[in-house]
Amino acid sequence: MAMTVNVNVDDRTMQQFDTLCDKLGMDAGTAISLFMNKAIRVHGLPFDITLDYDENLDDPFYSPENTEELKKALIAFDNGKSVVHEVNYDD
Repeated sequence: MAMTVNVNVDDRTMQQFDTLCDKLGMDAGTAISLFMNKAIRVHGLPFDITLDYDENLDDPFYSPENTEELKKALIAFDNGKSVVHEVNYDD
């Protein structure tokens, strides 16, 4: 049994979506069906929905400042400029 789904979308978004679907060789209904089936298969939305970092809610490890430091450390590592630290598991 097929069902009809109505979605309110502004004209520009619908035109852009129709153009995209056309380039992909499908209509909007097929694309929406693919989206729904993928969401069911992954038990969620098939893409990430994120917010900007919130210092009051998030772990400071993921702060923009620490992210920049981690990027710098990764570049240094890739360039062979890293320092190896031994870990003593007996302590």
